Amino acid sequence: MRIDVSIDGRDQALPNLNVTLPYAGQSGESPHSLIAYRMAANGSLSIVKNGIYDPEVGGVLFNTDAPGSYAVGYRPVTFRDLNTASWAQQSIEALAARDIVTGKGDERFDPGSPLTREQFLVLLLRAFDLQFQVDEDRLGGYVNDSWYSEAAHIAAELGIVESRAEQKIGSHEALSRQEMALLLYRALKLESTVGTESPFPDVDGLTDEAVQAIAALHSRELLFGFEDGSFRPSGLATRAQAASLLFRVLFGSK
Repeated sequence: MRIDVSIDGRDQALPNLNVTLPYAGQSGESPHSLIAYRMAANGSLSIVKNGIYDPEVGGVLFNTDAPGSYAVGYRPVTFRDLNTASWAQQSIEALAARDIVTGKGDERFDPGSPLTREQFLVLLLRAFDLQFQVDEDRLGGYVNDSWYSEAAHIAAELGIVESRAEQKIGSHEALSRQEMALLLYRALKLESTVGTESPFPDVDGLTDEAVQAIAALHSRELLFGFEDGSFRPSGLATRAQAASLLFRVLFGSK
């Protein structure tokens, strides 16, 4: 499928479009491994991160404002240790197929291991294609050749992190569940839920913004607590929890 707009032979900017690529799923294919590819005018191929197969519609759904040719592809990715987090397996495999999450080598994902701030910022960058013209001089202090420097710079420019010192970027400390909620809340620019009753009994001692972040994500059925009704805000966010959260943001309950 080709998507573009031209006037008098000149390409024009596209509005954000909801697109369906018709596709009849084949026997044995995992629906969450069906993705949309975009081919740009220069022939480069990229994955549409928000593309997801909907069997009721019979096609891969996505939204885009980028002209180009689009096609459906099947890209199954799995890891041999997902039996320890079967509840998150679909989320992990779907994000891996879209190059949002990666494994740790030897076909392992290590779903129960903690996530660092730097790792989560990189996941946000990949999942939402966050972009910003970075002012290198104003944002000095990051290691410019580090694997997380681009994500850290963009997150600072977009207000996802307010300062390096506050967020301890570069310390590689494990990310807490409340910090994960707060970073995602800022990345999505969700509306404040001031005045909304806290959904969990153990978050009342947090900052107002952290409580608002948790409440906003919970009200949208993106973030959940534990069976005992707690949120455990100081508990460490795991790789499986982050993958499951980002899958819900991108694709809802599909």
